[in-house]
Amino acid sequence: MNFTPELDLVLAALRGRFVSGAMSSPTRSDPAIVTAAMQIAVRNKLLLSLAAPLAAVMDQTQIGYVSEYKLRTVQMNSALMRESATLWEAISKHNIEFIFIKGPIQQKSIYDDFFSRPCSDVDILASGENYHKIYTILSSLGYNTTSSSLWWRMFLGEQHLSKAGPPAVTVDLHYRIQQPGSPAPRSTKSYLANPDHTSVLGRQLPHLAREDVPVLSAISIVKGLFNRESVGAHVCDLYACVKADAPQQLNTFLTLATRQNLRGTALFALRIVSATFGAKYDVADEVEAMLPDVSGPDLVRMALTPDDPALVWPKRREVLWHLCQRRPLNYAGEAARALASEAALRLFERPGPAAKD
Repeated sequence: MNFTPELDLVLAALRGRFVSGAMSSPTRSDPAIVTAAMQIAVRNKLLLSLAAPLAAVMDQTQIGYVSEYKLRTVQMNSALMRESATLWEAISKHNIEFIFIKGPIQQKSIYDDFFSRPCSDVDILASGENYHKIYTILSSLGYNTTSSSLWWRMFLGEQHLSKAGPPAVTVDLHYRIQQPGSPAPRSTKSYLANPDHTSVLGRQLPHLAREDVPVLSAISIVKGLFNRESVGAHVCDLYACVKADAPQQLNTFLTLATRQNLRGTALFALRIVSATFGAKYDVADEVEAMLPDVSGPDLVRMALTPDDPALVWPKRREVLWHLCQRRPLNYAGEAARALASEAALRLFERPGPAAKD
């Protein structure tokens, strides 16, 4: 694969960390290349996951940076968990159904570690009818909206709120979990009705069930690529939850995704996972049919180094066509929703015409 030396190093470290039987650590490398690889890992929130396989090629300054990064991660995630426990107490008093998604609790579910990567906010998912009730409770706790964007609330289905510190905390309150321009889950009711629970400071906090995490990871991969953001952490989460040699994990993932009208999203995410880790899933033909004109190496670069100026990105409408599994009726509905979103974005959120894609 024609990757830069630093991306080659990241991929070797990823496979050493996650792939059974892979070389446990990369071979020695130039310090400048190691620093560049660490920067890629930081942008993908993977530095702590890759610290062990990269340790053999780090100098003392680089090892010291990882230690400081770990300390900041522990501080940030600990603050978010304390606030999550406080929010649970406040919301539960009103018997309102909600769950936590993403964040340190999800990391615990996947990796048995609250501190595998830094988190910047608390994500809460509620139903549409409970969204404003929870918003009112958050306001009573000193949270204020950080954006007046109608587009965020209407089309993304989320609202950012923040509370002054120390420590300052941001909450993302969701009643949807998709990006306009990609297929939407049919419903979030099953996520809310069947949560898992994890103990945090003596409270049993409800969060997205382990079996539903891969679908959210796939959604997050597509959403990040839509916005041309690094998505390596989500790629690793999906691979950790759906191993190529575990058919039952794959079957559960695809079954749940299909129920939510997200099979195309799941297959596209698996193609990126396959290219990143060299994994071969039982549905390889379906996986390889997703966006076949884009090479596997280019998908890896889009996922891990989206700022690479040499990348030629596919048109978003082409990506949507494949996410809809090339089904005209599905595509027409999702394209209409994307056009409505874009029209609202142009009208309310930014001056001048939007760039065409």
